[in-house]
Amino acid sequence: MPSRTHLFAHFLMLAAPASAIILAGAFFYGQLEIQRETGELGLHEASELSLGGEAIQRNLGSLTSDIEFLSALPRLHLAVQRPTKDNLDRLADNFAAFMNANSVYDQIRWIDETGMERFRLDYDRSTKHVQRAPQSKLQNKSDRYYFAQANRTDPGTIYLSPFDLNMENGVIERPFKPTLRIAMRIFDSSNRSHGILILNYNGRDLLNDPVLKSGDVQTRLILLNQAGYWLKAQKPEDEWGFMFGRKETFGDRYPEVWRHILSADRGQMELSSGLWTWEKVHPLLSMRRGEDFTDNTGTETAAKSVVGSDPYVWTIVSQMPTKQLGAVRSEVWRRLWPLIAVLLVLVMAASYLLARSRRHIRILNVELARRAEEAEAATRAKADFLANMSHEIRTPMNAVLGFAYLLEKRRLGSEELNLVTDVTRSRSLGDAGAVRVKQSKTVACSGSAAR
Repeated sequence: MPSRTHLFAHFLMLAAPASAIILAGAFFYGQLEIQRETGELGLHEASELSLGGEAIQRNLGSLTSDIEFLSALPRLHLAVQRPTKDNLDRLADNFAAFMNANSVYDQIRWIDETGMERFRLDYDRSTKHVQRAPQSKLQNKSDRYYFAQANRTDPGTIYLSPFDLNMENGVIERPFKPTLRIAMRIFDSSNRSHGILILNYNGRDLLNDPVLKSGDVQTRLILLNQAGYWLKAQKPEDEWGFMFGRKETFGDRYPEVWRHILSADRGQMELSSGLWTWEKVHPLLSMRRGEDFTDNTGTETAAKSVVGSDPYVWTIVSQMPTKQLGAVRSEVWRRLWPLIAVLLVLVMAASYLLARSRRHIRILNVELARRAEEAEAATRAKADFLANMSHEIRTPMNAVLGFAYLLEKRRLGSEELNLVTDVTRSRSLGDAGAVRVKQSKTVACSGSAAR
């Protein structure tokens, strides 16, 4: 009879493959769900960076129209040709109105061809007040790189400086003031150079654009210059390292990511350090296109002449930490495990019921085999009994038949002769019984007649 060991073995034979199929299916489904959800996170991350890149390009595009507008003012050309107090005061009024309307500029300066500041307006963001620097505060900028580069540009060409920190009197201004400088050379009607008009754009407006500050990506946003130095970092101490002689760059800290960044304008990759997404911004290209990329007819506007460092590339980077990706994976499995557990319980229950049913069938089969064997044994016993009885009966019957045969040869009455003849003609036990019955009836009849 099947034991509990057999029951357990049958249970394992049924439950193990089914459980393995469920676990394998759950694993592959879980991986697909993880890929789907991390893919959605990646798309969201790339979309946020794309919007950030567009915001930067839009801000840079507006700088082109501003410098072109100011450099074309008649009051500016009158002041540089005849820098009298009255002309400079009137120019200061014009520029102050512009700075109050466009508070993104910290300074507007006229630097003559020798590198000397001839005119400077400073915008104080705390008081929202424009102040003209007195003559004693004007500085010589002939040793500054941006003056040397801007003063060599062709007429009508806009110069864009690298993104760095503003310096006053050779010292980095504190608190730090990220600055872009936009400049154009100034020429009079005789095509004689009078130096440059230069605008100091406060880079905080660029870095703190609402698009860049919105969403959860702002906490992990990074902005790199073309050399891989941090312009905006997750840790403030990493920012503007090139201004302080620090050598470490993003490429030194994350060499594999940096190699991929150098090879593509945009991309995304997952490493042990997290999910990295990047998109490059080309400031010179943005300024060449201007504030509007298309005109009213829907065609691209003519590119303006803008020069700067080459190559001039910024890269917006975001790093989604491994911990956050792990949380996504954990959440997927957290949702799946109850379903997996229910399926496994159902499989175990069904496997147990099937195993028990098989055990019951095996028990019935064993019992049926036993009974069939008992029936066969009984049939054999009956056959043996009948064979023995037939032998035991046939021996005396042969003697009876022999005597009946001898009696038949004697002279008997007709009734006795008929009886003997019936006996001799009988060849089976049934005939003998019939003879016996018949004889008993005859004897009974004779007795009645005698009475």
